[in-house]
Amino acid sequence: MTMKSRIVLGFALAPLVTALWFVITAIVLGSGPFRLGDAAVFFAIPGVFAYAATLVFGVPAFFLYRWLKIRSSIFFIVGGGLIGILMSRLMSDKYSLMYLPLHLWFALPGALSALAFRLIAGNAPFERLPSISQKSG
Repeated sequence: MTMKSRIVLGFALAPLVTALWFVITAIVLGSGPFRLGDAAVFFAIPGVFAYAATLVFGVPAFFLYRWLKIRSSIFFIVGGGLIGILMSRLMSDKYSLMYLPLHLWFALPGALSALAFRLIAGNAPFERLPSISQKSG
């Protein structure tokens, strides 16, 4: 698989992790869809927001990480979590610190999506970049 195709596949599939997270959470908490049609709607709504977050924040974060030569999955996970919190804040009218745990809850699906992207893309985005040890040695 080529470098570009791995990156495109990562951006195409990773946001689905967020949508899946919300469907599973709703089912586990007992407020989830029990019919296939409800599950599809419940999957589609967070999916739209997840793809929007990917386009607006995830793609620029990817290029920033690539430019800074950041390869660590931890940075991708933290970045995805921050994007999840940011999206929660942007979509909510609840800006009080009292609602901070609600916004922090969105860090997990964002982090999982970022991890999924990193696993799908692998080292492909960084194959042509010299490592730090190659630069200094």
